[in-house]
This record gives sequence, C-alpha cells and structure tokens, in this order.
Amino acid sequence: MNKTKTLPLVLLTLAGCSMMKGKGDDTGGGGGGGGGEKSLAGNMAEAQTFSIGESLKAPAECHTSGYMKIDAPAGEAFQIVVGIDGPEGSCVDVSYLNSNGGSQNGGQMFGELCEGRTLDVTGLEGGAFLQVSEAGACKGASIELALQ
Repeated sequence: MNKTKTLPLVLLTLAGCSMMKGKGDDTGGGGGGGGGEKSLAGNMAEAQTFSIGESLKAPAECHTSGYMKIDAPAGEAFQIVVGIDGPEGSCVDVSYLNSNGGSQNGGQMFGELCEGRTLDVTGLEGGAFLQVSEAGACKGASIELALQ
C-alpha cells in the first residue's frame, strides 16, 4: 500500500522538476550563452563586449542597471546612438563608465534621457562600459543602442 501512495508523489515531483528546468531554459536563452544575441548584463563582470558598428535592442530594466562593455581604441572618438521606445514619458538613465565603473578619466554621466540622443564619447584606456536603466516612473520602455 505504501508503494501505491509513493508512486503518484514521485511522478508529481519529477513533473515539477522538469517544469522548473524548462522555465530556467527559457530565461537563459537570450543571455548570449549559446550563440544567441548579445544582451545587457546585470553587472560589469558579466557584461558582453560590443565593438563599434554593433547595436543592441533590449528592455530598459526598471531601476535595475544593465551593462555592456565597449571595445574601442583608447582616444578614438565615436558615438553612442540611444533610442528609447515606450509609452509617453519613458526615460532611461545612461552613464559611460571607465573600466573601474567610475565617471572620472573620460567617463560621463549623461543622466536621464527621455528622448533619443546621440552621445559623443572617446575610447578609454583599459576599456569602457555603458550602464543603462529605466528612470523615473517605470513604463516598460526598451532601449536601442548603436555604436558608430
């Protein structure tokens, strides 16, 4: 009689595990791990590297920073084209950071942008990062970034 009660419990447990595994697979697909598209990372250490000529479209996470590493020769001037797509009043906070995450030595805090803008920057010694997040009242905006 114990085997009869145990079998349904085992089957439910296995089904639950397989559903949990499937859910994890879905969320990991866009992270760029298996040859997928590049995306913003949740921290600088995991940021994917983007070169001049590349672009990205991603959700601007609500009050959560997303990072991209920028591979540009030190001293080379280039532009970051920022596009914002979302309901009226959607804004993003944008910062161009040095390799240590600071704005000194060439990094720039552009602050809150509520419409598309082209940012003039220069490649930094040791590399640079772009930090973005949705600012103000979160409205589910997405951001398009192009390095030119």
